[in-house]
Amino acid sequence: MLIQAAVAKKMGYNPKTFNDMLKGRKLILADDIPKICEGLGITPNELYGYDETA
Repeated sequence: MLIQAAVAKKMGYNPKTFNDMLKGRKLILADDIPKICEGLGITPNELYGYDETA
């Protein structure tokens, strides 16, 4: 299980900023996507639910 604060730290954001993104209080920009993926340990395709094998 990932802890929100740990993911925020991996992304280089403070936990409040990341929480605001998750709650829709801060717009997630294109520049944020690679950081989010790195923090979660996933690819952008996985983030968007795209099946690379299809």
